[in-house]
Amino acid sequence: MDRKELLNQIMAWGIIVTDMHLYLDTHPTDSKALEDYKKFAAKYGDLVSQYETQFGPLTYSGTAKQGTFNWIDEPWPWQNKN
Repeated sequence: MDRKELLNQIMAWGIIVTDMHLYLDTHPTDSKALEDYKKFAAKYGDLVSQYETQFGPLTYSGTAKQGTFNWIDEPWPWQNKN
């Protein structure tokens, strides 16, 4: 998967995880939703890890894990021509 496709996947799964989290705030006893949330959150985490391994950190916490601050060397979102 290329960088742009991987970012799109991360954003899509991030929306799913956030939506499930909000649902669980109002339906805390829905065990099926909780199971789904855990699966979706794991998938999201795997995608973020894959991205950070291939392209560097996505967030400050990703930077802290790697111990580097090379994100500043990458183009800013408005500098991408794609």
